[in-house]
Amino acid sequence: AEDNIIVPPIIQGKELDPEVLRDIGKVVPHKQSVIFKMIARRRSFFAPEAGRDWAQEGLIDLRGDRHEGHFVTRGGIASSAGVVLSTGSEIMGVMFVNYATARPFTEHDQEIIEMFADQAAIAIQNARLFQLEQEQLKLLGSLVMRTPAP
Repeated sequence: AEDNIIVPPIIQGKELDPEVLRDIGKVVPHKQSVIFKMIARRRSFFAPEAGRDWAQEGLIDLRGDRHEGHFVTRGGIASSAGVVLSTGSEIMGVMFVNYATARPFTEHDQEIIEMFADQAAIAIQNARLFQLEQEQLKLLGSLVMRTPAP
């Protein structure tokens, strides 16, 4: 339905054990997802103590059985950052940078993570534009092939 999203089936940088993968592909209520909440806030969030900080900000709910399903718990994440990927007014998604050990995010760390997110958003936009161009060239080619010669 329109109010639901599917948790992305992508995890990098950590062994993919069954416990971590348990909820991948699970349908969650859209407006309750951390991705939706990050997009709605439209600004980065840095959590040196991931579980506590994400929960205090209202981005995840660590109460009861919901605690087991959140990325912080599933992935054994100690520190985490979330950055909205956007170019201009177009939002493409959210990039998460997660650490298994607790660490602070210095101003320099935050700048580097946000700079990387900016580059990722530009790369996504360029890939979309390239794909669109290829589709248009293919369509143009088929039109040229069908047009009789004068």
